[in-house]
Amino acid sequence: MTPDPRDLTIRPARPEEFARLAVIAREGDSAADASYLDFVSEHGTLLVAARDEVVAAFGGVIEFGGSAMVTDLFVDADARGSGIGGRLLETLLDGRPQRMTFSSQHAAALPAYRRAGMTPSWRLLYFAGTTPSPASKPAALPRGAAWRHDRPELIRYFASRGATIDADVVTMHGPDSAVDIVRLHSDTPVATFTAVLDALPPGSSVTCCTPEHSPVAAAARRLGFDIIDHDIFCASTDVALPDDLHCLHPGLG
Repeated sequence: MTPDPRDLTIRPARPEEFARLAVIAREGDSAADASYLDFVSEHGTLLVAARDEVVAAFGGVIEFGGSAMVTDLFVDADARGSGIGGRLLETLLDGRPQRMTFSSQHAAALPAYRRAGMTPSWRLLYFAGTTPSPASKPAALPRGAAWRHDRPELIRYFASRGATIDADVVTMHGPDSAVDIVRLHSDTPVATFTAVLDALPPGSSVTCCTPEHSPVAAAARRLGFDIIDHDIFCASTDVALPDDLHCLHPGLG
């Protein structure tokens, strides 16, 4: 039976519930492991909607450039369409007029964010491709240089997950030479993006998420990268991302 939103208690998530939250996220074609949920809980707000201690939905927000960024909003498959997500979102954003998120393409997502005062605008493109053979000597990246931009807490989170941190780029290295460019913050984005690719072995698998208006998106297309998915940036009036942020994490910014 679909739960009545009025019967639910909205409260902070507990660590022992993180496994349940991960299941609900997977039902929404996403992922939320304990490390990720710990970060949202520590540096923002992570709430659940529960009845009799059974979690039916969860959502999170973190601070991003003076705005509240919705990191997650997921409802258990059996409870969708009941209004639980809307009530949870309203609670998460209460008292936070400056707000933003990257909406999935789920049919209920955009209407919910519109009702919360966020207007959809551009797409965040998910790219996947392989590194070409460099035409010349690879450009040198400042390997091991300290990160020189904002969000130090986010950089520490990536580092705790084994990321390589450079002055302008954060990369996650997976099995079989797979690389995810999780953050690229630069005034020379194409040169920095190209330097990352040139520093990798030819044929390495590379993924990244970049705004469709970024020069990095155009460069990835020229190099034959495929668009495998996209989210939609939604925000209240006068909320925007930094102009020099070109690759980012779709959940944490």
